[in-house]
Amino acid sequence: MEAEVIISMIGLTLLLAKAAEELTLKLGLPSLLGPLSLGLLGSQLTQLKEEYRYAPLLFVVGLNFTAFLLGSEELGKLIREVKGRHVIKGTIFFLVPFAISFALLQTSLDFKSSILLATIFSMPSTLRAYTLLKHVELENFEEVLTILSVSEITAVTIIFLLSLKNVLMLIIVSIGLIITIRYGTVVFRKVLEAEEQFLAKELPLTLIISMVLTLGYASESFGLNSAVVSLLLGVLASEYLAERPWLTSKLKTINHSLFEPLFFVGSGALVNFATVTYPTLLLLITTNFIVALVKTMMIKWWSGWRWRYSALTSVKGGIDTALLASQYKVNGISLDLYSSSITVVTLNTLTFGSLAVTRKRGRKVALRFCDLKLVRAAVELSEPLTSALKMFEEGIEAVVVVDAANWPVGYLSAADVLHLKDKADKVRVYEVYREGVPVFDCEDRLTKAMVLEEEIDEYPVIAVVKGSFGYFGSVQTRAVLKKLAEAVSP
Repeated sequence: MEAEVIISMIGLTLLLAKAAEELTLKLGLPSLLGPLSLGLLGSQLTQLKEEYRYAPLLFVVGLNFTAFLLGSEELGKLIREVKGRHVIKGTIFFLVPFAISFALLQTSLDFKSSILLATIFSMPSTLRAYTLLKHVELENFEEVLTILSVSEITAVTIIFLLSLKNVLMLIIVSIGLIITIRYGTVVFRKVLEAEEQFLAKELPLTLIISMVLTLGYASESFGLNSAVVSLLLGVLASEYLAERPWLTSKLKTINHSLFEPLFFVGSGALVNFATVTYPTLLLLITTNFIVALVKTMMIKWWSGWRWRYSALTSVKGGIDTALLASQYKVNGISLDLYSSSITVVTLNTLTFGSLAVTRKRGRKVALRFCDLKLVRAAVELSEPLTSALKMFEEGIEAVVVVDAANWPVGYLSAADVLHLKDKADKVRVYEVYREGVPVFDCEDRLTKAMVLEEEIDEYPVIAVVKGSFGYFGSVQTRAVLKKLAEAVSP
């Protein structure tokens, strides 16, 4: 197949992947379900398989970047807050389902495959669970998420150990892990905090991208799992990135618009349904849902949540998909088991994602943005920072930035400008503001925000416009999400 054809097909695949993602988000389902389902549906197309055979780089880079961002977001934040009780509960939360699933899988599969798939089925997807539950006011929410993160890291560690070839490698890697855990965050920060001395534009962003690419491939040359290494790198980078949300935003933009969609499509495209045997598929489906039931019961017992909310913590689709793909890539799992497992993960995501849809669509939300309590908190690009500082001193957390035509183009948070207080009269807004802000019309219903919930949650403020007049007012993002939760909760 010629290079020009491959490039054209990659562009078409990317477009279809984002269209599928848009459709699933409008249905209220997890975003990954769109491109993953597209890959499964297209897995019988020779052209799609050829595309990924000739351009495997896109798949591998997408895999490593997806794993890195999963580690640097909620997972990394929660790991930093782990206490002793979380470690105990998180380990139990993994081991009980693992023992059950291993016992079931061992009846038909070999020992190594049973351990691998039992680990995949037993591990939670912390970020997916967080996405489905974040708009619901639940007691002990942070604690449950921390328990899930410990369980997820436990599973990742087992997958990591499975990739080791001998005892010597185990010893070397163990020493490396101890050093990394002890000094990794400090070293990472020291290297990148020199960014103030950099003259080259976007050099910190380039450094992070090069780290993910280099360490991902280098780890495979030592026989390690690149997805696990990328995930751990993300955890190490999480504190640094949490203090620089603009950098995280750029990384996520690159990944979510290019690498991640192609990775999930590729995960589905690698499936070959001709190799799937129905007894094996039935066994995996049964095991997965028995494990999901056990985990649901454990969360309900610990948290006291309703059954539906407890069940949403059993959703899959995240690092588990990346681990499956990376294991298949290094021949750690056969094609028939990989195909069956990806199918089961997709069914799981669809099933538990549908529980969230039922809850979300239980009642209609008739509120418009004009019905909310809006505040006038905006500054023009050319204004000095003193204008924004006055608003922050009045208790406003984020200020919308508008252009000369009174149209929202970005925002400023208090953290962005407080350190510039002494020279605020000399610095202009356009020098420090963050590009991009969610914009809704005054007459738009809040249901429009519900569809875009995953995207707007990254911003502290929402800009409301009134037709061609432009900026009309602002509202905190969490206030909108809280209104939605109150309106749709049963």
